[in-house]
Amino acid sequence: MAKKKGKIKKGKRRLTAAEKREKKRRAAMYETIFIYGKQKRVRRSPPEIDYSRVDDPIFFTQNEMWEELYAWEQRRDGLIDQDSDQGDDGIPF
Repeated sequence: MAKKKGKIKKGKRRLTAAEKREKKRRAAMYETIFIYGKQKRVRRSPPEIDYSRVDDPIFFTQNEMWEELYAWEQRRDGLIDQDSDQGDDGIPF
């Protein structure tokens, strides 16, 4: 029986661990957008911070977020007042 002559089809080469890490790092750092029908890789914008979940006065001070710091102080003072109004036996006065 004669062997077939022609090109031998090779499979795809697998990525090494270092190549996988680099691919993941690039995917996290850049995003692909389309400009005039062509793909462009651009740096991702920094993630948006949900300031309603931040409960750190130092963070507000360092970022000069004075309104949020004031609101945080009002919430804190409200909690302190509620706790101090109640005596040991639960009577508010």
